[in-house]
Amino acid sequence: MADPLPPALDDLLDKYLSGGLAPDEARRLASLLRSDPQAGDALARHVRETALMVQVASQLAAGGSVSASAVQRAVEDGARPRSAVRRAIRPRPSPFRQAAVAAALLGACVAAWQWGGGLGAPPPAADVLLADGRPVARGALVAARERFIRLELGGYCRVQIDPGGAVRVEGAVRAEQIRLERGRVTCEVDKGAGSFAVHAAAGAARVLGTRFEARVAEGGALAVAVTEGAVQLSGPAAERRVAAGETATLAAGDDNRLERTGGNLLDWVAAGPYRVEGMEAHAIFDVAFPPEQPGFGDASWQRVVAGIGAWDLDLKAAVRDAEDVAAYLRTRLFSPAEQDVLLELGSDDAVKVWLNGTLVHGNNADRAIEPRQDVARVRLRAGWNDVFLKVTNHRGPWGIGCRVCRPDGGALAGLHVDAR
Repeated sequence: MADPLPPALDDLLDKYLSGGLAPDEARRLASLLRSDPQAGDALARHVRETALMVQVASQLAAGGSVSASAVQRAVEDGARPRSAVRRAIRPRPSPFRQAAVAAALLGACVAAWQWGGGLGAPPPAADVLLADGRPVARGALVAARERFIRLELGGYCRVQIDPGGAVRVEGAVRAEQIRLERGRVTCEVDKGAGSFAVHAAAGAARVLGTRFEARVAEGGALAVAVTEGAVQLSGPAAERRVAAGETATLAAGDDNRLERTGGNLLDWVAAGPYRVEGMEAHAIFDVAFPPEQPGFGDASWQRVVAGIGAWDLDLKAAVRDAEDVAAYLRTRLFSPAEQDVLLELGSDDAVKVWLNGTLVHGNNADRAIEPRQDVARVRLRAGWNDVFLKVTNHRGPWGIGCRVCRPDGGALAGLHVDAR
Protein backbone atom coordinates (compact mmCIF):
# COMPACT_ATOMS: atom_id res chain seq x y z
CA MET A 1 0.00 0.00 0.00
CA ALA A 2 1.16 3.56 -0.64
CA ASP A 3 2.00 5.73 2.33
CA PRO A 4 -0.81 8.08 3.40
CA LEU A 5 -0.80 11.48 1.72
CA PRO A 6 0.69 14.34 3.74
CA PRO A 7 -2.18 15.90 5.75
CA ALA A 8 -1.77 19.32 4.11
CA LEU A 9 -1.92 17.85 0.59
CA ASP A 10 -4.81 15.54 1.45
CA ASP A 11 -6.86 18.42 2.88
CA LEU A 12 -6.20 20.75 -0.06
CA LEU A 13 -7.00 18.07 -2.65
CA ASP A 14 -10.26 17.23 -0.91
CA LYS A 15 -11.30 20.90 -0.95
CA TYR A 16 -10.36 21.20 -4.64
CA LEU A 17 -12.44 18.20 -5.67
CA SER A 18 -15.44 19.42 -3.68
CA GLY A 19 -15.22 22.92 -5.16
CA GLY A 20 -14.43 24.54 -1.81
CA LEU A 21 -10.84 25.62 -2.43
CA ALA A 22 -10.17 29.30 -1.66
CA PRO A 23 -7.85 31.29 -4.00
CA ASP A 24 -4.96 31.35 -1.52
CA GLU A 25 -5.37 27.59 -0.96
CA ALA A 26 -5.36 26.99 -4.74
CA ARG A 27 -2.06 28.86 -5.03
CA ARG A 28 -0.62 26.87 -2.13
CA LEU A 29 -1.68 23.53 -3.64
CA ALA A 30 -0.28 24.43 -7.08
CA SER A 31 2.99 25.57 -5.51
CA LEU A 32 3.26 22.41 -3.44
CA LEU A 33 2.78 20.10 -6.42
CA ARG A 34 5.17 22.08 -8.64
CA SER A 35 7.95 22.43 -6.09
CA ASP A 36 7.79 19.00 -4.48
CA PRO A 37 7.99 16.10 -6.98
CA GLN A 38 7.64 13.63 -4.10
CA ALA A 39 4.25 15.08 -3.24
CA GLY A 40 3.02 14.48 -6.79
CA ASP A 41 4.47 10.97 -6.83
CA ALA A 42 2.84 10.19 -3.47
CA LEU A 43 -0.49 11.45 -4.76
CA ALA A 44 -0.32 9.36 -7.95
CA ARG A 45 0.62 6.21 -5.99
CA HIS A 46 -2.07 6.86 -3.44
CA VAL A 47 -4.98 7.12 -5.85
CA ARG A 48 -4.01 3.96 -7.66
CA GLU A 49 -4.67 2.05 -4.46
CA THR A 50 -7.75 3.75 -3.03
CA ALA A 51 -11.40 4.12 -3.93
CA LEU A 52 -10.85 7.86 -4.38
CA MET A 53 -9.48 7.23 -7.85
CA VAL A 54 -12.91 6.14 -9.10
CA GLN A 55 -14.56 9.30 -7.81
CA VAL A 56 -11.83 11.53 -9.28
CA ALA A 57 -12.07 9.73 -12.62
CA SER A 58 -15.81 10.24 -12.78
CA GLN A 59 -15.44 13.94 -11.99
CA LEU A 60 -12.60 14.66 -14.42
CA ALA A 61 -14.23 12.69 -17.21
CA ALA A 62 -17.62 14.38 -16.96
CA GLY A 63 -17.04 16.27 -20.20
CA GLY A 64 -16.17 13.13 -22.18
CA SER A 65 -14.28 9.85 -22.03
CA VAL A 66 -10.50 9.66 -22.22
CA SER A 67 -7.79 7.57 -23.78
CA ALA A 68 -6.37 5.70 -20.79
CA SER A 69 -3.18 4.60 -22.53
CA ALA A 70 -2.38 8.08 -23.86
CA VAL A 71 -2.84 9.73 -20.49
CA GLN A 72 -0.90 6.97 -18.75
CA ARG A 73 2.04 7.55 -21.12
CA ALA A 74 1.91 11.25 -20.36
CA VAL A 75 2.16 10.47 -16.65
CA GLU A 76 4.92 7.90 -17.02
CA ASP A 77 7.05 10.24 -19.19
CA GLY A 78 7.15 12.53 -16.17
CA ALA A 79 8.33 15.65 -18.00
CA ARG A 80 6.02 16.26 -20.91
CA PRO A 81 4.72 19.77 -21.41
CA ARG A 82 1.27 20.78 -20.35
CA SER A 83 0.04 20.85 -23.95
CA ALA A 84 0.89 17.16 -24.32
CA VAL A 85 -1.28 16.31 -21.35
CA ARG A 86 -4.11 18.35 -22.84
CA ARG A 87 -3.81 16.49 -26.14
CA ALA A 88 -3.88 13.16 -24.29
CA ILE A 89 -7.15 14.02 -22.55
CA ARG A 90 -9.52 14.21 -25.52
CA PRO A 91 -13.25 13.49 -25.86
CA ARG A 92 -14.18 9.97 -26.91
CA PRO A 93 -17.68 8.60 -27.43
CA SER A 94 -16.98 5.31 -25.66
CA PRO A 95 -17.33 4.84 -21.85
CA PHE A 96 -14.16 4.87 -19.71
CA ARG A 97 -12.70 1.99 -17.70
CA GLN A 98 -12.99 2.67 -14.00
CA ALA A 99 -9.75 1.92 -12.22
CA ALA A 100 -7.07 2.29 -14.90
CA VAL A 101 -8.42 5.55 -16.22
CA ALA A 102 -8.87 6.88 -12.68
CA ALA A 103 -5.19 6.53 -11.88
CA ALA A 104 -4.19 7.99 -15.24
CA LEU A 105 -6.54 10.94 -14.91
CA LEU A 106 -5.34 11.93 -11.49
CA GLY A 107 -1.76 11.46 -12.58
CA ALA A 108 -2.39 13.78 -15.51
CA CYS A 109 -4.00 16.25 -13.15
CA VAL A 110 -0.90 16.15 -10.95
CA ALA A 111 1.35 16.54 -13.98
CA ALA A 112 -0.59 19.55 -15.16
CA TRP A 113 -0.19 21.16 -11.76
CA GLN A 114 3.53 20.47 -11.74
CA TRP A 115 4.22 21.65 -15.30
CA GLY A 116 1.51 24.28 -15.75
CA GLY A 117 0.96 27.67 -14.23
CA GLY A 118 -1.83 26.88 -11.77
CA LEU A 119 -5.15 25.21 -11.08
CA GLY A 120 -8.24 25.29 -13.23
CA ALA A 121 -11.80 25.26 -12.01
CA PRO A 122 -12.86 22.29 -9.83
CA PRO A 123 -14.06 19.33 -11.90
CA PRO A 124 -17.79 19.24 -12.60
CA ALA A 125 -20.19 16.67 -11.24
CA ALA A 126 -20.27 13.50 -13.29
CA ASP A 127 -23.18 11.57 -14.74
CA VAL A 128 -21.62 8.20 -13.92
CA LEU A 129 -23.95 5.19 -13.59
CA LEU A 130 -22.55 1.69 -13.16
CA ALA A 131 -24.12 -1.72 -12.53
CA ASP A 132 -21.50 -4.19 -11.29
CA GLY A 133 -18.87 -1.98 -12.91
CA ARG A 134 -20.61 -1.75 -16.29
CA PRO A 135 -22.18 1.47 -17.62
CA VAL A 136 -25.96 1.69 -17.40
CA ALA A 137 -28.22 4.37 -18.88
CA ARG A 138 -30.91 6.34 -17.11
CA GLY A 139 -34.25 4.69 -17.66
CA ALA A 140 -32.70 1.21 -17.72
CA LEU A 141 -34.23 -1.62 -15.68
CA VAL A 142 -31.64 -3.49 -13.60
CA ALA A 143 -32.85 -6.88 -12.31
CA ALA A 144 -30.98 -9.18 -9.93
CA ARG A 145 -31.87 -12.78 -10.59
CA GLU A 146 -29.73 -15.24 -8.64
CA ARG A 147 -27.11 -12.91 -7.18
CA PHE A 148 -26.73 -9.42 -5.75
CA ILE A 149 -26.15 -6.50 -8.11
CA ARG A 150 -24.37 -3.35 -6.98
CA LEU A 151 -25.18 0.05 -8.48
CA GLU A 152 -22.87 3.08 -8.33
CA LEU A 153 -24.77 6.32 -8.98
CA GLY A 154 -23.11 9.68 -9.42
CA GLY A 155 -20.06 8.75 -7.36
CA TYR A 156 -21.91 9.16 -4.03
CA CYS A 157 -24.76 6.58 -4.02
CA ARG A 158 -24.27 2.84 -3.66
CA VAL A 159 -27.26 0.51 -4.04
CA GLN A 160 -27.23 -3.24 -3.52
CA ILE A 161 -30.13 -5.07 -5.17
CA ASP A 162 -31.05 -8.35 -3.48
CA PRO A 163 -31.66 -11.43 -5.65
CA GLY A 164 -35.15 -11.23 -7.07
CA GLY A 165 -35.20 -7.45 -6.89
CA ALA A 166 -35.42 -4.95 -9.74
CA VAL A 167 -34.97 -1.20 -9.99
CA ARG A 168 -35.18 1.40 -12.73
CA VAL A 169 -32.41 4.01 -12.78
CA GLU A 170 -33.82 7.54 -12.84
CA GLY A 171 -32.92 11.01 -11.55
CA ALA A 172 -30.18 13.41 -12.61
CA VAL A 173 -26.67 14.47 -11.65
CA ARG A 174 -26.55 15.25 -7.90
CA ALA A 175 -30.21 14.20 -7.65
CA GLU A 176 -29.97 10.44 -8.15
CA GLN A 177 -33.01 8.23 -7.76
CA ILE A 178 -34.23 4.74 -8.47
CA ARG A 179 -37.69 3.26 -8.86
CA LEU A 180 -38.07 0.07 -6.84
CA GLU A 181 -40.12 -2.27 -9.00
CA ARG A 182 -39.87 -5.28 -6.69
CA GLY A 183 -37.74 -6.88 -3.98
CA ARG A 184 -35.33 -5.18 -1.59
CA VAL A 185 -32.37 -2.81 -1.87
CA THR A 186 -29.73 -1.58 0.60
CA CYS A 187 -28.61 2.00 0.00
CA GLU A 188 -25.62 4.07 1.15
CA VAL A 189 -25.48 7.78 0.39
CA ASP A 190 -22.51 10.05 1.14
CA LYS A 191 -23.37 13.21 3.05
CA GLY A 192 -22.99 16.55 1.35
CA ALA A 193 -22.62 15.15 -2.16
CA GLY A 194 -26.20 15.26 -3.43
CA SER A 195 -29.71 13.95 -2.86
CA PHE A 196 -31.06 10.45 -3.41
CA ALA A 197 -34.54 8.94 -3.50
CA VAL A 198 -36.11 5.50 -3.76
CA HIS A 199 -39.52 5.66 -5.46
CA ALA A 200 -42.22 2.99 -5.28
CA ALA A 201 -45.91 2.86 -6.06
CA ALA A 202 -46.83 3.97 -2.53
CA GLY A 203 -44.44 6.94 -2.36
CA ALA A 204 -40.77 7.79 -1.99
CA ALA A 205 -37.92 7.60 0.52
CA ARG A 206 -35.67 10.67 0.28
CA VAL A 207 -32.26 11.12 1.88
CA LEU A 208 -29.20 13.38 1.88
CA GLY A 209 -26.78 11.00 3.57
CA THR A 210 -27.64 7.72 5.23
CA ARG A 211 -27.73 3.92 5.09
CA PHE A 212 -31.04 2.12 4.86
CA GLU A 213 -32.92 -0.82 3.38
CA ALA A 214 -36.05 -0.44 1.27
CA ARG A 215 -38.38 -3.12 -0.01
CA VAL A 216 -41.76 -3.50 -1.66
CA ALA A 217 -44.02 -4.97 1.03
CA GLU A 218 -47.43 -6.61 0.88
CA GLY A 219 -49.95 -4.63 -1.13
CA GLY A 220 -47.24 -2.54 -2.79
CA ALA A 221 -46.32 -0.64 0.39
CA LEU A 222 -42.82 0.84 0.69
CA ALA A 223 -41.05 -0.46 3.82
CA VAL A 224 -37.76 0.99 5.09
CA ALA A 225 -35.32 0.15 7.89
CA VAL A 226 -32.73 2.84 8.68
CA THR A 227 -29.33 2.02 10.19
CA GLU A 228 -27.60 5.43 9.80
CA GLY A 229 -28.92 8.95 9.29
CA ALA A 230 -32.60 9.44 8.49
CA VAL A 231 -35.09 8.88 5.66
CA GLN A 232 -38.04 11.03 4.65
CA LEU A 233 -40.98 8.93 3.45
CA SER A 234 -43.32 10.88 1.18
CA GLY A 235 -46.67 9.78 -0.23
CA PRO A 236 -49.56 11.62 -1.88
CA ALA A 237 -51.05 12.48 1.55
CA ALA A 238 -48.42 11.36 4.05
CA GLU A 239 -44.98 12.40 5.33
CA ARG A 240 -42.87 10.40 7.76
CA ARG A 241 -39.35 10.78 9.12
CA VAL A 242 -37.57 7.52 9.92
CA ALA A 243 -34.41 7.86 12.02
CA ALA A 244 -31.57 5.41 12.65
CA GLY A 245 -32.81 2.29 14.40
CA GLU A 246 -36.38 2.82 13.21
CA THR A 247 -38.54 1.05 10.65
CA ALA A 248 -41.63 2.32 8.88
CA THR A 249 -44.05 1.40 6.11
CA LEU A 250 -45.78 3.75 3.68
CA ALA A 251 -48.90 2.40 2.00
CA ALA A 252 -50.68 3.93 -0.97
CA GLY A 253 -53.67 5.10 1.10
CA ASP A 254 -51.76 6.51 4.09
CA ASP A 255 -52.89 9.98 5.13
CA ASN A 256 -51.39 11.79 8.13
CA ARG A 257 -52.33 15.33 7.12
CA LEU A 258 -53.19 17.42 10.17
CA GLU A 259 -56.10 19.02 8.32
CA ARG A 260 -57.97 15.68 8.50
CA THR A 261 -58.50 16.28 12.24
CA GLY A 262 -59.13 20.02 11.99
CA GLY A 263 -55.61 20.73 13.24
CA ASN A 264 -56.06 18.69 16.43
CA LEU A 265 -53.05 16.57 17.40
CA LEU A 266 -54.39 13.08 18.06
CA ASP A 267 -51.40 10.90 17.09
CA TRP A 268 -49.15 10.48 20.15
CA VAL A 269 -46.89 8.11 22.04
CA ALA A 270 -47.17 8.24 25.83
CA ALA A 271 -45.11 7.41 28.91
CA GLY A 272 -46.28 7.16 32.51
CA PRO A 273 -47.97 7.59 34.83
CA TYR A 274 -45.30 8.93 37.23
CA ARG A 275 -45.78 9.86 40.89
CA VAL A 276 -43.85 10.80 44.01
CA GLU A 277 -45.12 9.20 47.19
CA GLY A 278 -46.76 11.77 49.43
CA MET A 279 -46.85 14.54 46.79
CA GLU A 280 -49.97 15.87 45.11
CA ALA A 281 -50.26 16.75 41.42
CA HIS A 282 -49.66 20.47 42.02
CA ALA A 283 -46.30 19.65 43.67
CA ILE A 284 -45.04 17.23 41.00
CA PHE A 285 -45.65 19.75 38.19
CA ASP A 286 -41.96 20.75 38.35
CA VAL A 287 -40.54 17.30 39.12
CA ALA A 288 -38.42 16.13 36.17
CA PHE A 289 -39.38 12.50 35.68
CA PRO A 290 -37.37 10.23 33.30
CA PRO A 291 -38.99 11.49 30.06
CA GLU A 292 -37.60 14.96 30.86
CA GLN A 293 -34.07 13.59 31.15
CA PRO A 294 -31.62 13.66 28.21
CA GLY A 295 -32.57 10.99 25.72
CA PHE A 296 -35.88 10.46 27.61
CA GLY A 297 -34.01 8.56 30.34
CA ASP A 298 -35.35 5.05 30.82
CA ALA A 299 -38.91 5.98 29.82
CA SER A 300 -41.04 3.35 28.14
CA TRP A 301 -43.20 4.77 25.33
CA GLN A 302 -46.41 3.28 23.94
CA ARG A 303 -48.54 4.48 21.06
CA VAL A 304 -51.86 5.93 22.20
CA VAL A 305 -54.64 3.75 20.79
CA ALA A 306 -57.44 4.28 23.34
CA GLY A 307 -59.25 7.34 24.62
CA ILE A 308 -58.93 9.30 21.34
CA GLY A 309 -61.78 11.77 20.94
CA ALA A 310 -62.74 14.23 18.23
CA TRP A 311 -60.30 16.86 19.54
CA ASP A 312 -58.79 15.52 22.80
CA LEU A 313 -57.39 12.46 24.59
CA ASP A 314 -58.85 10.78 27.68
CA LEU A 315 -55.61 9.99 29.51
CA LYS A 316 -57.29 7.65 31.97
CA ALA A 317 -58.11 5.41 29.00
CA ALA A 318 -54.89 6.13 27.07
CA VAL A 319 -52.44 5.73 29.98
CA ARG A 320 -54.05 4.51 33.23
CA ASP A 321 -56.62 5.56 35.80
CA ALA A 322 -54.55 7.22 38.52
CA GLU A 323 -54.45 10.30 40.76
CA ASP A 324 -51.68 12.72 41.72
CA VAL A 325 -49.63 11.59 38.72
CA ALA A 326 -48.02 12.94 35.58
CA ALA A 327 -47.87 11.54 32.07
CA TYR A 328 -45.86 12.58 29.01
CA LEU A 329 -46.88 12.70 25.35
CA ARG A 330 -44.75 13.30 22.28
CA THR A 331 -45.26 13.49 18.54
CA ARG A 332 -43.61 14.97 15.45
CA LEU A 333 -45.11 17.69 13.31
CA PHE A 334 -44.00 18.32 9.72
CA SER A 335 -44.18 21.88 8.38
CA PRO A 336 -43.45 22.63 4.71
CA ALA A 337 -41.93 25.99 5.71
CA GLU A 338 -40.82 27.98 8.73
CA GLN A 339 -43.91 29.69 10.12
CA ASP A 340 -45.64 31.13 13.20
CA VAL A 341 -48.56 29.11 14.55
CA LEU A 342 -50.78 28.98 17.60
CA LEU A 343 -51.03 26.01 19.97
CA GLU A 344 -54.55 26.00 21.42
CA LEU A 345 -54.53 23.91 24.60
CA GLY A 346 -57.13 22.44 26.91
CA SER A 347 -56.13 20.29 29.89
CA ASP A 348 -57.28 18.50 33.01
CA ASP A 349 -55.27 19.33 35.02
CA ALA A 350 -51.89 21.11 34.52
CA VAL A 351 -49.91 21.19 31.28
CA LYS A 352 -46.38 21.95 30.07
CA VAL A 353 -45.37 22.17 26.40
CA TRP A 354 -41.93 21.88 24.80
CA LEU A 355 -41.27 22.55 21.11
CA ASN A 356 -38.00 21.24 19.68
CA GLY A 357 -36.59 20.92 23.20
CA THR A 358 -37.57 24.41 24.37
CA LEU A 359 -40.25 24.98 27.02
CA VAL A 360 -42.86 27.23 25.36
CA HIS A 361 -45.80 27.02 27.77
CA GLY A 362 -46.71 25.98 31.30
CA ASN A 363 -49.84 26.27 33.44
CA ASN A 364 -50.02 24.50 36.79
CA ALA A 365 -53.81 24.50 36.77
CA ASP A 366 -56.41 22.33 38.54
CA ARG A 367 -59.39 22.38 36.18
CA ALA A 368 -61.80 20.51 33.96
CA ILE A 369 -60.82 20.37 30.30
CA GLU A 370 -62.27 22.76 27.71
CA PRO A 371 -61.03 23.72 24.24
CA ARG A 372 -58.66 26.68 23.92
CA GLN A 373 -58.10 27.27 27.64
CA ASP A 374 -54.48 28.31 26.93
CA VAL A 375 -52.91 29.70 23.78
CA ALA A 376 -49.17 29.71 22.97
CA ARG A 377 -47.70 31.38 19.89
CA VAL A 378 -44.70 29.41 18.59
CA ARG A 379 -42.55 29.24 15.46
CA LEU A 380 -42.31 25.97 13.55
CA ARG A 381 -39.14 25.27 11.63
CA ALA A 382 -39.26 23.91 8.10
CA GLY A 383 -39.32 20.11 8.24
CA TRP A 384 -39.94 18.07 11.35
CA ASN A 385 -40.71 19.57 14.77
CA ASP A 386 -40.78 17.70 18.10
CA VAL A 387 -43.84 18.40 20.28
CA PHE A 388 -43.58 17.22 23.90
CA LEU A 389 -46.25 17.54 26.64
CA LYS A 390 -46.46 16.90 30.36
CA VAL A 391 -49.97 16.60 31.85
CA THR A 392 -50.74 16.08 35.54
CA ASN A 393 -53.89 14.80 37.24
CA HIS A 394 -55.04 15.54 40.78
CA ARG A 395 -58.45 13.93 41.08
CA GLY A 396 -61.22 12.77 38.75
CA PRO A 397 -61.06 13.05 34.93
CA TRP A 398 -57.72 13.46 33.16
CA GLY A 399 -57.26 14.73 29.60
CA ILE A 400 -55.46 16.92 27.07
CA GLY A 401 -56.30 18.65 23.80
CA CYS A 402 -53.88 20.45 21.49
CA ARG A 403 -54.82 22.18 18.23
CA VAL A 404 -52.34 23.76 15.76
CA CYS A 405 -53.65 26.67 13.71
CA ARG A 406 -52.71 29.91 12.00
CA PRO A 407 -52.17 32.99 14.20
CA ASP A 408 -55.65 34.18 13.15
CA GLY A 409 -57.15 30.84 14.21
CA GLY A 410 -57.63 29.53 10.68
CA ALA A 411 -56.74 26.04 9.47
CA LEU A 412 -53.23 25.25 8.25
CA ALA A 413 -52.48 23.27 5.08
CA GLY A 414 -49.46 21.09 4.38
CA LEU A 415 -48.80 19.92 7.95
CA HIS A 416 -48.37 16.24 8.82
CA VAL A 417 -48.20 14.48 12.17
CA ASP A 418 -46.28 11.27 12.88
CA ALA A 419 -45.81 9.97 16.42
CA ARG A 420 -42.81 7.70 16.80
